[in-house]
Amino acid sequence: MLSLTEEYAMRAMIYIADQAPGTFVLAGKISEELVIPSTYLMKVLGALAQKGLLISRRGRQGGFQLAKPANAITAYEIVCAVESQKPGPQPSNTPTFIGSCLVPGSKPGGWQATKEEIAGVLKRQTLDRLAEHHGS
Repeated sequence: MLSLTEEYAMRAMIYIADQAPGTFVLAGKISEELVIPSTYLMKVLGALAQKGLLISRRGRQGGFQLAKPANAITAYEIVCAVESQKPGPQPSNTPTFIGSCLVPGSKPGGWQATKEEIAGVLKRQTLDRLAEHHGS
């Protein structure tokens, strides 16, 4: 149920979390290892850095690393960080994800209740747990 953008963000964050703490990983290496188009990945990584989930550094020793411990980053934060990176028109007050970044003013019940349940699951799932399951 994740968009391609959200999937790329999750996969990249898991890949970075799997590296030794403090290691900067080049976007090109992530792109190559995960088979994600580099131009698109750079936009995704930029959004994650802009939202404070990654640290980016230019230069020979540059790349991306987690901005905080993996156990302090949730799947919800990752999904919300890349919301604005999706193609197509983006109404400023309506997130496009199925509901992780809840639509303000929506009526309770029905689809809104389902979206809230999904958001709850994403908020409870931390990056360290995602990376742990990925490695198994």
